[in-house]
Amino acid sequence: KTFFRVFVENLLQATILWIHYLVFFALMLINTYLALQSTEPLLRIFVFILPVIALLTISSFVWIFPLQSRYENSIFATLKLSIVMIFFRPLVTVLMVLLAILPFALLIFTLYTFPYVVLLGFTVPGLLQTILYSRVFRTLESQNNEE
Repeated sequence: KTFFRVFVENLLQATILWIHYLVFFALMLINTYLALQSTEPLLRIFVFILPVIALLTISSFVWIFPLQSRYENSIFATLKLSIVMIFFRPLVTVLMVLLAILPFALLIFTLYTFPYVVLLGFTVPGLLQTILYSRVFRTLESQNNEE
């Protein structure tokens, strides 16, 4: 395959994955807003359920693009693998989610960090995430080669 053909295939798959998550997060926000506005006790339960679902979605989100870039799978298989990775490597998942949230948390809590977040806030967490998931992938691939 040529470089441009593979590039277009990966771009298409990544775009579909992005749209999937964008729609899902939009629906989550709408549901959270409606649950907060509701006076129904049954709907108020969603105020507690939706953050758990959002946390699982964010956790799969931090795995989806490394998996998509490293392995050649269908979109559904990549989504399924990202969910499996949450439970297969929970500590790495928690660290990756914290690293993904870190720049936004720094900006929310203090504007004094703005220059640092602009310069290092997205690249350093991204580099640390790369180190984390590269170790996981190497471990998985070495276990697969041993079998």
